[in-house]
Amino acid sequence: MSKVPVGLSIAGVELVLAGDRALRAEIEASSWSGFVCDPARPFLLVEVKTRKSACWPHDVEPKAALLAPGRLRVSHPGFVLDWSLVDGRAVISYAPARRLAAQLVPVALHSALRCLCATAAAARGGLLLHASAVAVRRRGALFVGASDAGKSTAAAQFAPRAVLNDELIGVSFAGPRAWLHATPFSGTLNAPRRRRRVVLAHGFGLRKARAFGLAPMSAAETMRLLLRCTAMPAGESELERWALAAAARLAASAPWAQLSFAKSAPDTAKCIAAVIGGGKT
Repeated sequence: MSKVPVGLSIAGVELVLAGDRALRAEIEASSWSGFVCDPARPFLLVEVKTRKSACWPHDVEPKAALLAPGRLRVSHPGFVLDWSLVDGRAVISYAPARRLAAQLVPVALHSALRCLCATAAAARGGLLLHASAVAVRRRGALFVGASDAGKSTAAAQFAPRAVLNDELIGVSFAGPRAWLHATPFSGTLNAPRRRRRVVLAHGFGLRKARAFGLAPMSAAETMRLLLRCTAMPAGESELERWALAAAARLAASAPWAQLSFAKSAPDTAKCIAAVIGGGKT
């Protein structure tokens, strides 16, 4: 069967998936449709294949390893990702059976593409972060935190059209600026997403509290937060070095503060908009 290509642009990384017609239909009918493009010079060419696999627990984390210089493998019970950093080609073999409740894309393929985008962004000097982000008058606020820190709660204080994503945010750099990218990866706020980016104006570490509050974060505190919340397959020191360099650049690209807030606080969005200089939300 001939391969049917579909182009995607995610977090500053352009790639072409080569799979069957069913794969293209699934991508175009899912939350990934807003990221479909026709890249003239793709960073990655990805062959997508299915394979048989038994069921696996939800909490199994993918593991990365360099098999040879310039050749990366990410392994998981639901998928295997092989990527040659030398020629920009990758192969994803995934189990198609299990699907996310609100997605047409199989969960194993969704996870494999997330790992691919995370490592590809890092290879280009960027990051994929466990974070939410909003755009307020073309200025970006980034809310970083682990699970249950309040990423979705913070994003939900803003109008849906302002939210880039409330689960995973891509980061790229151009000169001294950091750019925040929307991603198609699942979150609680399941509004339709599309390719978009905004310049980072202010970063926030999250802490739930009874009242709104801001406290400056030191460089060390910011670095610890970013490294803890980087979405990267574990197990490979080269990826960790990429993440460390990108986190240091992100920490230096904007002011950072510890944000304390309550879900019921009505003025949280206005306070954050004032902090980043965006005026009304």
